[in-house]
Amino acid sequence: MISRPKKKPLRFILAERVVFFFFSLCAFSFFLYGIGTAQAFMDATQLFLLRLSRITGFFLAAAACLGFVLEFWRGIVSKRRRFFGAALYLFFCFFGLAAAVLAAFITVVAEGNV
Repeated sequence: MISRPKKKPLRFILAERVVFFFFSLCAFSFFLYGIGTAQAFMDATQLFLLRLSRITGFFLAAAACLGFVLEFWRGIVSKRRRFFGAALYLFFCFFGLAAAVLAAFITVVAEGNV
């Protein structure tokens, strides 16, 4: 027999999708920045990609922190004590913060003291 998958509340589904969206956008903007460095994109385009990476990195960190709290709370309430999802959200939180800090650092180095 085919069984249906276990239903999740809407807030868990939205947290997963938002984190995936911001992770994809952040990784793609860093990818474009790397390609643009090799292909000699214009400076304004490079700075725009860095700003986009910084903003999406912060949003990724915020959404992943929310997902971490939701998964951790679900693990405690359901008493199943499996926190792999919470650890994954914590990884995405640190990734988003690292991406935002790296993009801000590169922006400061590229713009100088203007």
